Amino acid sequence: MRALGLIAAGTAALVLFAAGGVAAAKPTGVFNCGTANAIGGHKWAIQANGLPCKTGRGIVRILAARAVPRAGNLGVVGYPGTYAGMSCHGGPAGHRPTSLVCSTTDQNKLLRAVRMF
Repeated sequence: MRALGLIAAGTAALVLFAAGGVAAAKPTGVFNCGTANAIGGHKWAIQANGLPCKTGRGIVRILAARAVPRAGNLGVVGYPGTYAGMSCHGGPAGHRPTSLVCSTTDQNKLLRAVRMF
């Protein structure tokens, strides 16, 4: 019975996150910037914390246009340099990114983006 409760709680958390992060945005401070069209030929769902959505869309536009660097067999790899003071990671390595995460070392700024197919 306890396992069923854990499964239900995990499913509920996943549903709230999949709904666009709206429910998760209030406690964590992550703002749902919505979707941006025609970035790298795809639609992207973008969330930001500590920076304007316009800046986040600009960073996604820059990184979506280039392939994720190759680094061994890793699937998620860091981009060289900083973007609005943040280090960024994307995946899959060697291809155009399907997901991006950028943050400062103190995590005061955060950017998450997922490519919508």
